[in-house]
Amino acid sequence: MKTDDLWFRGFPATWNIVVLYLFVLQPPWVLSALILLGAAALMFTPVVFIHPLRVVRMRGLTIAMTCAWFALAAWIIENLAPQPWSAGPDRDSDRYFLGLPFLRHSPLAQRLSKSCRNG
Repeated sequence: MKTDDLWFRGFPATWNIVVLYLFVLQPPWVLSALILLGAAALMFTPVVFIHPLRVVRMRGLTIAMTCAWFALAAWIIENLAPQPWSAGPDRDSDRYFLGLPFLRHSPLAQRLSKSCRNG
């Protein structure tokens, strides 16, 4: 299920993230079922998702975003009532992780990877 550059092929084993959002946001059961069915279907597709700690390119930024997401998720779980200020950073980290597959082989990813190795 992993690619040569350590990405997940198909929907990854991070179901806990999906379950966290379903638990906190509490969408109608039909929407929850559709989301879970969609995620299950993605397990059999060639779509890639990043491994948040074993990534090679953009490693430093990805680990920082993983830590930020984890801190926000822990705060949301503890309070079970996300505050308006937490939605912005949480959405930013979501956009980062969902957008990474599009940047995977981009010149930007290559430049960032080289600058992390050199600096």
